Amino acid sequence: MARGLHGALLVEIENPAGLPILSEALAQLEREHIGMRYPMFAGMYARGLLRFGDHVRALTAIEDALVWSKAHDELWCISELVRIKGEILATSDELDPRGVSEALYLHAIEVAQQQGALFLELRAAKSLARLKLRQGKTALVESVLSPIYDKFTEGFEIVDLKESRELLASVRIASRKFD
Repeated sequence: MARGLHGALLVEIENPAGLPILSEALAQLEREHIGMRYPMFAGMYARGLLRFGDHVRALTAIEDALVWSKAHDELWCISELVRIKGEILATSDELDPRGVSEALYLHAIEVAQQQGALFLELRAAKSLARLKLRQGKTALVESVLSPIYDKFTEGFEIVDLKESRELLASVRIASRKFD
């Protein structure tokens, strides 16, 4: 698990050396039949592959993570895995004309709400809000993101909360220009 966290940290700071470390950590978890946290690390690996432009392998990795998560009843991170799948699909179909990524984000929000996972709910809402922004539906950005962001009472220096606050502020500023 420590190797997996090390790889994930490297990927998060945009160091591609984290990908092989994460891959080996996943392989070791499988070899040693240690399933705890496997889907979380597989999701991080998929995000890393996406970050470094390997969309095909990222999609395969997230599909594997989802299958594994359901098969082993490790559903605590399913919302994040579904959101990551939406992100992967959105990179190849940025405006999501068929609504596939949007449906995944909405499902991720619903699952996070059912699990009481406010942080994961925010992440999925942020992904949906960014999609709406790319689609030019700026009026929907605030209605998607603000109700969830407003539930937070602390932790406002966490990256996801900062990004959400900045996204909301930019949309509010843009809407004032057109008033």
